[in-house]
Amino acid sequence: MAVYFLQDGFGSVKIGHAKNVTARMSGLQTDSSVALHLIRALDGGQPTEAWLHKRFANYRRKGEWLISR
Repeated sequence: MAVYFLQDGFGSVKIGHAKNVTARMSGLQTDSSVALHLIRALDGGQPTEAWLHKRFANYRRKGEWLISR
């Protein structure tokens, strides 16, 4: 399991987790009108993702997307 950070063309960052980051990115890219770029993937799962969302809660834009600063 991996925790990933994606950035869209507007500068927003998505934090998520997946068994297969490449497959997850492909699915998200299909639903996105802008290019998504993998910033980083690291070992971890849902607990790590949840901690990161709490840590960066002040930057939340919508759902799992954060404002990049």
